[in-house]
Amino acid sequence: MGFGKVDYNRSSDNAYAEAAKASMVGGGQRSFMTTKQPSHITIFNIANTMVGTAMLVTPLQFLQAGIIPSLIAILIVGWVNFKTCNLCIIHKLNYEGDLSEILERIMGVRWKQAFLLSSIALMFVLGVAYFLLMLDPFYTILKGFSPSLPEPKHFTFAEFSYQWAAIILIVICFALFSAPNLSLILKLNSLGILALIVFLLFIFVTGFEAIFRGKVYFVTTDDGASGFPLVSKDIITICGIFALAFAIHNAIVQIIRYNKDAKKNTRDLGLGYLLGSLIYAGVGIFGGFAVSWRPKCSAAEFKNHDSSTLMDCFTSDEPFSYYFMLVAAFFVLLHLATVIPIIIFVVRNQALELFFGTGRPPAWAFWGFNTLQTSFMLLAALLNVFPSTLLAIDGAVCGFGLLYVVPIFLHFRACFGVHEEDRESGSHSSLRNPSLNKSEAHSEDNLAIDYKNQESWKTYGLYGSIFVFGFALMVFQLYQTFA
Repeated sequence: MGFGKVDYNRSSDNAYAEAAKASMVGGGQRSFMTTKQPSHITIFNIANTMVGTAMLVTPLQFLQAGIIPSLIAILIVGWVNFKTCNLCIIHKLNYEGDLSEILERIMGVRWKQAFLLSSIALMFVLGVAYFLLMLDPFYTILKGFSPSLPEPKHFTFAEFSYQWAAIILIVICFALFSAPNLSLILKLNSLGILALIVFLLFIFVTGFEAIFRGKVYFVTTDDGASGFPLVSKDIITICGIFALAFAIHNAIVQIIRYNKDAKKNTRDLGLGYLLGSLIYAGVGIFGGFAVSWRPKCSAAEFKNHDSSTLMDCFTSDEPFSYYFMLVAAFFVLLHLATVIPIIIFVVRNQALELFFGTGRPPAWAFWGFNTLQTSFMLLAALLNVFPSTLLAIDGAVCGFGLLYVVPIFLHFRACFGVHEEDRESGSHSSLRNPSLNKSEAHSEDNLAIDYKNQESWKTYGLYGSIFVFGFALMVFQLYQTFA
């Protein structure tokens, strides 16, 4: 399908399709969205969806958590998210193009609404965090042209400052959010692949540079040490960040539905998670190599919050790495400028659907949401909230419902029977689509037959443990943030 004028009363299902296509190879291309794709394209699309601007804070979080706990966090959180994400696709029928449709069929309308609410919370906070990540390279580039600009933590309106930059950028963002047509933004979003390549090149080149110059050495802890700590005490934040980075649950159905061989969906999903995990591990390790020896970003200094992203670690004293960083910052800024409007488009459509149904909402609701979203963005910037903190809270707290509650209870209901009231309401029945014949309704449901035949105690034990893990991560993240 082509992308024309944005209709503000579109359902969240279509909004998700817009966002999912924007993150895919060939997103927005007519031929891609109407034909099946081989497994290697599906795997790449899955990895490309989860690998994003969390890379800006990953190296610093490796320094804060230590290289060994960070790699363990990638392994555990990646596996947990893969297991729950897989639950979102194994119960999909041919005609279903969105997780909310699966939930409505199996769980009923209330669970669909719960899904929308949890997704709104996750993506609303994500929009705020992405604005902060966008502001950082924006101000870094400005400081490249005018080194005398004050540091972001210096609050002032008496001169041009980080706060003035935030106001300028929020005005631009408000205009982007209010655009009636996403066609140009979706086309520019294809530059995201180029931005990813440039940023990864920057990470690995500066990482190898540090190795060749003998700047890389390891320390056992981060207590007053300058170097790359092997272990540390703070692992909660990086777990929350990776929980968010690996959260593709609300887009996975749109991606996987075009896989040529549906029987390979779980395998391809796992390989996509593996590829994404390897990229994050490489960025964390080599990014840590690149900045662990720099004064502003040593583990000890980072605990004092002198740097919010990787970009803040480089100074003009090292011309090659500094100007390379400015080039990478420009591409990151351009990419984020195309990603944020899509995120807001999705969350706004979901919020308006939740409160006004699928009919056309009033104009004041559209403008009111944009105002609310940008107000929180600006407030977070003025308070100098660190994006890593927001990302961690978003993944561990806001993502609890979407990543753990919704898929696990969906699986339990699909595997262990349906209550009589569900049959009466039409839940868990192909009667929601009367034109669907029996063979079509159950052709993909066979993908879940092995799970349904599994002994109940094994299913409850495995996914109950995953649920406890998610709940514990949420509690520890809240305690660490507010205690």
